[in-house]
This record gives sequence, C-alpha cells and structure tokens, in this order.
Amino acid sequence: MSDTQPKDPRYWFSIWQFVLTLLAILGLVSGAGIAFIFGLVTSLGINTATPGVEQPPLLTLFLFAGGLVASALLLTPSAYYALRRINGHPIGHSPRLPWLLRPSLLIFLLPVVLLFGYWIAQIPPLSWFLLPILNVLAIGLPVLWLLYLASRSLPLGSPQRMWGVFGSGLVLGPAIILVLEILAMVAFIVIGVLTIINQPQLMNQIRELIPSIQQGRLSQEQFIQVLLPWLAKPGVILAALIFVGVVVPLIEEAVKPIGVWLLVAFDLSPAAGFTAGALSGAGYAFFESLALGGSGGGDWTAAVSARIATGVIHIFNTALMGWALTRAWQEKRYLNLGLTYLAVVLVHGAWNSLAVISAINDLLSQQGLQPSLSLVARIGPIAPYLLGGITLVMFILMLWMNWRLRPKSQAAAGATNPDITAESQNNEPPQAVL
Repeated sequence: MSDTQPKDPRYWFSIWQFVLTLLAILGLVSGAGIAFIFGLVTSLGINTATPGVEQPPLLTLFLFAGGLVASALLLTPSAYYALRRINGHPIGHSPRLPWLLRPSLLIFLLPVVLLFGYWIAQIPPLSWFLLPILNVLAIGLPVLWLLYLASRSLPLGSPQRMWGVFGSGLVLGPAIILVLEILAMVAFIVIGVLTIINQPQLMNQIRELIPSIQQGRLSQEQFIQVLLPWLAKPGVILAALIFVGVVVPLIEEAVKPIGVWLLVAFDLSPAAGFTAGALSGAGYAFFESLALGGSGGGDWTAAVSARIATGVIHIFNTALMGWALTRAWQEKRYLNLGLTYLAVVLVHGAWNSLAVISAINDLLSQQGLQPSLSLVARIGPIAPYLLGGITLVMFILMLWMNWRLRPKSQAAAGATNPDITAESQNNEPPQAVL
C-alpha cells in the first residue's frame, strides 16, 4: 500500500538538491585543481601564458584555488543532508555549538588572522600554501559573525534547509548573476560602439591602440595610463555609474535571495524568510569576497578588511528581501515587496557608485588629472567616509530587524529558547535546491 502512495514533495526536492550540489562540488574542485596546477607549473619557471600577455600572480592563483576548495567543502553538508532525506533517515535539528566555537567569540580571531597573513605574505614560497587558508578564515569569520547577528534567536529551519539555502547563495546565485551581468555588459558595449562610430576622433584614437593591445605590448600599468584620459570624460563616468549603480543592483538584489525564491510554494514565516535571506546573502558575500580577494601583503590585508563592509550590505539586503518575499507570499504584501526591493537597490546602487567615484578620483589624482565631472571631484574625497556611514547604518538596521522579529518568531513557534532555534521538523517546508 505504501509503495503506491505519492512521494513526499521533499523527496523530489532532495534529489534535485543532492544532484545539483554534487555537480557544483565537482565543478569547484575541478576549477581549483586547474588553478593549483597552473600555479604550480608557473612556480617552476614554465611560462604557460600567451606570448606578450602577463601571467596572473602566483599567489592570486593559489588564493583562487583555495577559495574554490573552501566553497566545495561548504557545499558538502547540503549534499549529505539531502542524501539522508532521500534514504528516509531523520534530519533532526542543527546541533548546538560549543561555546568556544560560537561566532561571537570566533570573531576575535580575525585580528590574529590578518596579522599572521600580513607577515606570512612576505615569504613567497610559504605564502602560496598558507595564505589561501588564512584568506578563507579572514573572509569567512566576519561573514559567519554577521550571519549570527542577523539570525540570532530566529528560525533557521532544519540543517538540510539551512545548508541548502546557504549553498544556493554560494553557487547558484553568483552563477545566474554572472550570466545576466555579462549580457548587460554586452548591451552596454554595443551602445558604446554605436556611439563611438559616430565620432571620428574617438575612432582614430581607438585604431591607434588596437595593434598594441592585439600584440600584447601594453603592460597593466600602460593600459591604465591609456584609460586615464577616458576616465576623466563625463560620458564614460556616467556610463560606469549607470551600470554599477543601477543595472548591477537591479540584477543582484533580485537574484541574491535565490535560496528564498526556491521556497516560494511553501509556508515560510516572515522571520524564517529573513533568516533564509541572510543565509543566501551570506553565501553570496562569501563567494564574492573570495573571488575578489587581494594578491598578498598589505594589499591582501586591506582587501579582506574592506570586504567586511560589503558583507554587511549583502547579508542585510538579502535578509530584508527574504522577509519581504515571504510577506508577499503569505500576506499578499506586494507593495511592501516593491518598496523593499527599491530600497535595497538604492542602497546597493549608492554603495557601488561611491566606490567607483572614489576609485576614479584616486586614479586621476595620482596622475595629476582632474575629472571633468564635478560630481566626482566633490564626492570623491569624502566617498570613503560616506561608505563607512552606510555600513554603520545598515549594521544597526540589521540588529534592529533581528530584535523586531524575535517576539513574533517565538510567539509563532511557541519557543522561549534565546539561542538560535530551528523550526519544527514536522512544519518545515521542502529544502532549497543546492
């Protein structure tokens, strides 16, 4: 009789979660292997690059390989719990962490990791193998701490759902975003080409550069020198600001809560939607920071330290979208969803625009050039302080939202435990794919 009954929907979701997670792990491990072998071969003095083209720094290759391995390892719990569900084994609840391993304590290791990483980067052969580990810790500890603050005392769901949603933000979200942003970039390039065709003077300048670029005669520094006069043009600056301040946020803020979107058909409370969004945003923040890591030394220390601020933006924005999505699905609050999406896009757009303005202003100032767009000249020097202010405000709002959702979450679940809780196994929705 039981053999003729339809399978629990969670069974089929678990199959998809298991299969796609295994494929993602395979892809990440393969990419890490290629980067590691390429770096190892290069370290032996074998030139594997195209003639005239600079090879990527060795440490960058090893950092990239280490990041891919770490991402693959973080996907394994998702596959493990999905397999348990497929085999009919109980999933249980998330285990309680020993007090020494709580994020509120682990975050104090961050200064030690940064200092040790700065020192170890001065010893090239050793840094190739140790700095990738420290890089993962330097990026992962702040993300874990921020996730803890965003989700503390709120429902995280079963371990399968928790790791599945995190894995969606770690791999699936970045993959979709990359494709969409490449398509958007192509559209911008087409528009730029059509604009340049109608300006003979610009066409002549580009024709003079094409042979040098094709023959690889331009080093990175020379290429920057070529770009600097263009960065001072108002049209180029405005195009860059539109792309990073409007197009990119519109894409990323819609896709980052991919782990929540995959739970659209199921009964998820707003508090659970907030934590699911935080999990998905944490996965995205972790992968993006690994992909944009520094190259070592002081640059590495500054780069990984700066990524803490972007982690605040990604985790809180995505948590807020998760909260708004579940309210729209359960309470028909579609206007609230639209306003929330507009708000997170504006915050993300302001952050990206300020970062670009600051970078352009610094590049031009170093070369003694002045941007023709007065906006850059006025805002550029104070952009870092404005970025710090946005980060602080978003951090405070994240803590406030967590505090605001706790009473409703505990009342709905009948819970009084002040620690991070899991939703009832009997009421949990099917897990997110990945």
